[in-house]
Amino acid sequence: MTKDIIEILKQNNWDANSKPATIDDINQLEDRFIIKIPEDYKQVLMFSNGGSLRGDFQTPLIIYHIDEVLVLHEEFDYYQDVPESLIFGADGGGTIYAYDLRDDQMRILFFRLGDARYDNIIYEAESLSDLILDVVSNKKIN
Repeated sequence: MTKDIIEILKQNNWDANSKPATIDDINQLEDRFIIKIPEDYKQVLMFSNGGSLRGDFQTPLIIYHIDEVLVLHEEFDYYQDVPESLIFGADGGGTIYAYDLRDDQMRILFFRLGDARYDNIIYEAESLSDLILDVVSNKKIN
């Protein structure tokens, strides 16, 4: 699935923020969170270190640049009630997207920015690939 996810992004007006992430960038992210990031997330970052899906989708998708992820990790407010998470994106309208680091599954969770708690999840996906497929299928998930 991860091989196809880059093609799906390209076909759906992916707007890259910057040049691709390097292995050093990926290592820095993994070291900070003490994890191995999922392969599809790694592939997206190595294709485009952050970006967004442009278009008329029900749910906007913004994936942060690694530098933004690392800066947000220093922001206590973002992680106060979801400390075992890796916030990696948003919808630009008050919903944040995070990997759940409480177990090895590393599901993706959506939270409202002002009410981010594990008991207040508004959407879950098994993987970034599943999330992207839901977005490009025009599923309203936020």
